[in-house]
Amino acid sequence: MQAADPRVELSQALKGVEGWLFPDEALELYQAARTAAKAKSDTTIVEIGSWKGRSTIALAIGLRDGGGTGVVYAIDPHTAEPDRPTAGPPVTVDDFNRNIRRAGIASKVELLLMTSHAARPQFRDGSVDVLFVDGSHQYEDVLQDIRDWQNSMRPGSIVAFNDPHYPGVYRALREQVLKRGPFRQPRLIDNTLFLDFQPTRKWGLGDEIKLSRAIAGVGLRFQAMYIRPRMPMILVRIGRQLIYGLVGGR
Repeated sequence: MQAADPRVELSQALKGVEGWLFPDEALELYQAARTAAKAKSDTTIVEIGSWKGRSTIALAIGLRDGGGTGVVYAIDPHTAEPDRPTAGPPVTVDDFNRNIRRAGIASKVELLLMTSHAARPQFRDGSVDVLFVDGSHQYEDVLQDIRDWQNSMRPGSIVAFNDPHYPGVYRALREQVLKRGPFRQPRLIDNTLFLDFQPTRKWGLGDEIKLSRAIAGVGLRFQAMYIRPRMPMILVRIGRQLIYGLVGGR
């Protein structure tokens, strides 16, 4: 059953959970998971990069509130910082498990303690309803995630990429996602780019306009990384609203 105000529930569940996911991003992930669960009860949600569980909690609460019987597959080797994984023993898995239990959604989460590339064979093509990509931000790793997981997505599913303005993520998205193809309806929510996966729908003028606006908006965010430290806050705020106006979102 859906909470009366998901923002309140998310705020309480995420309180004290370390991470960089903003409230509006958490709400959008929640809504994506809830919508998918209401449309298809046996929902498959995949998260690449969990760190200490902020996004996992948002996805799992949405799945639960939508009545879904599936789980959130949280893929992360838990060996280092979320955007730059390294080999070694898990260092954040205890915090992740503790946060998941405290949020009361452990039964909706399955941890896969491995890399996203190693986990891919466990999922059938066309089986994933929501995909959140927030693993390594290095170009080669993002590129591999896109190539590995695109075929796993069900037509009509939702995919989200965190930090699309980071150099490695931006380059991979420009080459593989922000172009004519199956990824439609781009909208930028804080630092996450959401898209619909619609591989069979005919490409139209509306898609072309939205693609052009998304390329411009995400490109501005990419350029702003280098000049923002020298900009007055008022210009930062104006620029942010301009970008959201271009891409759609908040």
